[in-house]
Amino acid sequence: MVQEADQANASVQSQAQPDDSALSVDSWRDLIGAWSANRDQARRLFLNLTPASTTFSGTTFSSALTTSVTVTVGELFKSAPAPFTELQTILQRPGRFQEALEALTAFGLNVGFTGSLSATELLEVAHAALTRPSGSEVAAASVLIPARESLDALASLLRRRPKQEEAKSKVVSISDQCAKDGFDAGHFLRLDSDLAQLRKKLSEAKQQSMARWEVSVAFNEVLLFLISFLKSLDSTKMR
Repeated sequence: MVQEADQANASVQSQAQPDDSALSVDSWRDLIGAWSANRDQARRLFLNLTPASTTFSGTTFSSALTTSVTVTVGELFKSAPAPFTELQTILQRPGRFQEALEALTAFGLNVGFTGSLSATELLEVAHAALTRPSGSEVAAASVLIPARESLDALASLLRRRPKQEEAKSKVVSISDQCAKDGFDAGHFLRLDSDLAQLRKKLSEAKQQSMARWEVSVAFNEVLLFLISFLKSLDSTKMR
């Protein structure tokens, strides 16, 4: 009976596997990128959830396949004490920091204008101030101000749009012309709203006294935004 149950379970798992030949390699890669971006957006939302919120799930699907395919990304988010929250962000930070640097570099944002730091250099300054503070405490401004400036450096991508036009929102204006296939306008509108809230939080850091774990969480939000936004863009559509 147990063997039959195992075989039935294996059969169900096998049937759940998508047909690799249904799409080209590039199309699968684009879909995986879209699913990853939705996951990262869920994680950013988690960082801003109120303690009353306990769960979040997001679903993304593609109509590009002959057979409808739905992928659900879900995680259980519980209100955690500050030490646990900081430990969580510390463990996640190295991989996300490297991923954000690679995403910036892929779009040429590792090169700054004469006399100014590039986006990758600004992010490295912020990371160093967080992980190797000059004193016994982490100064929020020394981390979050250069982190905010690394976000501001994304504006240089506006000049790389194929068609130059007035930009009311850099996120939406860039994505209108350079989004990867598979990302809809709603995805970038959410990112645009996220960026406005994130910049406000980072700007207020100069006047606030923040615990180390709060600074760590805010820096993590910057990394997640950079990854989610840049991985939603197609560099081949840029000049």
